[in-house]
Amino acid sequence: MIKKHLFRIGVAFGLVLLLAGTAIPFQSGATFADGSENAETNLKKRLSEMTDDELRTFLSEYVPIYKQDEKNQETLFRFFKGKIDWFDSAAPIPLTYGYTLYWTWTEEIQKGIKVYYGETPRDEQIAVRYVPTQNVFVEVPSYMGTCNCYGYAIGLHALMNPGFSDDLIVLDIVHDSVLQIAKYVEKDLKCSFFNKQCVKLTTVCPSSTILSAGKEAICVRKGYSSYDNTYDYHFMKLTSSGWLHKPGDSAILRHTVPHSASTNWLAEYTYNGTTWGKDPTVYSGSIVYIIYKANHNYSLQYTGVNYHSGTYHYYERAYICSDCGNQYGAYYIKVPCSGPPHQGPRDLEN
Repeated sequence: MIKKHLFRIGVAFGLVLLLAGTAIPFQSGATFADGSENAETNLKKRLSEMTDDELRTFLSEYVPIYKQDEKNQETLFRFFKGKIDWFDSAAPIPLTYGYTLYWTWTEEIQKGIKVYYGETPRDEQIAVRYVPTQNVFVEVPSYMGTCNCYGYAIGLHALMNPGFSDDLIVLDIVHDSVLQIAKYVEKDLKCSFFNKQCVKLTTVCPSSTILSAGKEAICVRKGYSSYDNTYDYHFMKLTSSGWLHKPGDSAILRHTVPHSASTNWLAEYTYNGTTWGKDPTVYSGSIVYIIYKANHNYSLQYTGVNYHSGTYHYYERAYICSDCGNQYGAYYIKVPCSGPPHQGPRDLEN
């Protein structure tokens, strides 16, 4: 009786071990004595059920870029974990980001997930229906899936980051301020391809009347997602119809909310004008407007710089662009002065 009892305990313990084996991450299945496979244990552990350490192991084994890009490892992990429900489904993942590195990460992670899951079935849908509050649909462009917000704003219709014209510029999406990003744009616009030499950066929103003067305007703002702890940027361009923009790989939209630093931008998107979605990223804080055209509009003006020496007062004059403030050819005019008080600035040509 004792031997039979011990035998039953041993069988039960063996079954427990067999069943427990199905909970191990990356389990590929159990093979029985007759060579058959248990279909249930062939299902992979869901990414959404993994611990942080297991997710990092997955990235190390299935996403080569994770180990190759040591500088951005933690940011990539947060990005991956924050969108784990999307990645764990078979539904298409919206690439609504401006920052192009997120596009690369998404593509590489999806490749790894495809290898990991193999033929394991996954849910086909995850997005819920959303009603936009800040945008209206404009059109589906032919370049929809290969162009981000910046490429659309500057008219190249390609996937690119600000600063692409200078190999020495490496955009730091976390630490670069919105003004710094705008300065990268200024450098791009002044490169030989665009040759827009008159560029003005301002926080004052321009009206569409500037378009009739041969000027163009785009704007940029930074965003943050507390959902996955990631930063992004977003661009819009001014047209006669208002501010148009293209969130990542989605359709072209018209922004309907007046621009203000106190009003956040929501990351709304659509691919067909019917079904909408919203990314958790919120764009807030300062908006920098970039107004540009090909040539300067120079005139000789007093620069505001002056000083007194001996019996003379000196005033600086230069050729100043009335559109962007750029100047050249500065020189001083001296005016007899026994001051103080000093003579006021003189509008003298010689």
